Amino acid sequence: MPPYSPWVESLRRRLKRAGLVANDNMFGLAWSGKMVETRFLELIPHLPDGVNEIYCHPGTRSTPALAAAMPGYRHREELAALLSPSVKSRIVELGIRLVTYNDFRDPANQNLISGR
Repeated sequence: MPPYSPWVESLRRRLKRAGLVANDNMFGLAWSGKMVETRFLELIPHLPDGVNEIYCHPGTRSTPALAAAMPGYRHREELAALLSPSVKSRIVELGIRLVTYNDFRDPANQNLISGR
């Protein structure tokens, strides 16, 4: 168990008490700036049940300030991964439902939220 797990669980309880939705899992932080198509294709078949968030920073261009703040980030490749027909096809094939946090405002979607 990661050393920050107690803090995350405490925060999760506070969010739930406040009526806010939080993801069950988050992927991509360890590959920050490198969530490219091959990484998505390797990851998505292994996503656990629940609300999963994939962390990335897609972009269409870089600036000197952005490159200095985020050295080595592959913004364009992350955007290409999100738009990839191969990734989309695999998501459909696996029956993964893509949602936004706004989807959880609809009472009909409350079954998506873990622990409820």
